[in-house]
Amino acid sequence: QMEKHSGEYGKLIGYFEEVFKLPWGKYSNNNWDLEFAQRVLNEKVFGLEEVKKRILETIIVKKLGGHNKGFILMLYGAPGTGKTSIAKAIAESLDRPMKFISFAGVSDSTFIKGHKRTYVDSLPGVFIKELMKSKVMNPIFVIDEIDKVSRNTFNFH
Repeated sequence: QMEKHSGEYGKLIGYFEEVFKLPWGKYSNNNWDLEFAQRVLNEKVFGLEEVKKRILETIIVKKLGGHNKGFILMLYGAPGTGKTSIAKAIAESLDRPMKFISFAGVSDSTFIKGHKRTYVDSLPGVFIKELMKSKVMNPIFVIDEIDKVSRNTFNFH
């Protein structure tokens, strides 16, 4: 019943279009096959046996526990030590899409949380954008360069 020529109409339609682009109720199947995960990790990652062992232990616990929810892994180390390769191998072994988000140089919290809906060209945050692109609600997010985020980024007002 809103007037189509009003500014609010365009904002509201844009918001609804973004909400409906989210892959509501669509999930990729978790592949908790330990042998497959071990094969993928060995093919994709050279060395790092202790790291691969921990990842396989996590997969075993998830499989035995019957939990379909994800888990959080924090990988740290010097550049070039294989953190991103491990993350890609984990995504492939679990048969889930991977979304890579770099926080390097991020100095504005709207990158993460999105703009207020009152702004004319407001945009959703990076996680919502990546969910739309992944077409499933459970992609693997790789958050890279979190240590490079500006000090003032998380001053939410």
